[in-house]
Amino acid sequence: MRSSSYQSKPSSPSYSSSPLPPPRSNTNPFSQNVNNSNSSSSSNNNNNNSGNRPGAAGCATGGSNLFGHGGLAVFSWGRGEDGQLGIGDTSDQDSPTYVDALRGVGVAQITCGSGHTVVLTTEGEVYTWGRGDDGRLGHGDNGWKYVPRIAQSLTGHVVTQVTCGSYHTAAVTNNGDLYTWGGGMYGKLGHGNESGHSIPKRVEGLSGLPVSQIACGSRHTAVITTSGALYTWGDKENGV
Repeated sequence: MRSSSYQSKPSSPSYSSSPLPPPRSNTNPFSQNVNNSNSSSSSNNNNNNSGNRPGAAGCATGGSNLFGHGGLAVFSWGRGEDGQLGIGDTSDQDSPTYVDALRGVGVAQITCGSGHTVVLTTEGEVYTWGRGDDGRLGHGDNGWKYVPRIAQSLTGHVVTQVTCGSYHTAAVTNNGDLYTWGGGMYGKLGHGNESGHSIPKRVEGLSGLPVSQIACGSRHTAVITTSGALYTWGDKENGV
């Protein structure tokens, strides 16, 4: 069985979080559309096969916009040893903790992999953080990030959906293009080989086939196109 490369954990910087901003009473027009999108957070977390307690992240889903930026706020808790909680260090959190680095950023969707976390904003931008092995964060390196960092290589694209497996990440743009990055083992990135990529790369095999939905497992990826066709790739063991 092939395994993902492992990078020793770097020392974490010091970080002091600021208090939550005061609540506001105006209605959040986005909340009704994104409450169900958070299911990707829990489903992808099930792919964590490390045997340790997984980290968790979630969105505030109240009917009011507490943070005044047109989207939701992110709270995280659980295991933090990979920096996947986004609070600036690798400490564990026993209760939901506000991710202060996303203050002022409207969040539309959040998804969790094995040691990393991905957020889609209401502006169609992508932020990632946590464990950077295999380039799964999409920043052009394998470094670990302890606070959310925007995926610069996707600048200019309007992303409408994000998801991740244990060691790879995927994003769909508003024109139906699919981008994948991270560990390429088992061919799960869809680029015709097992090479990994540390920045998002368009899946050319789906050219002319706009994607409407995307899901990632630990070793495979599946999409549904706008025509309703299902495409899958990756590890063929156990019929996946």
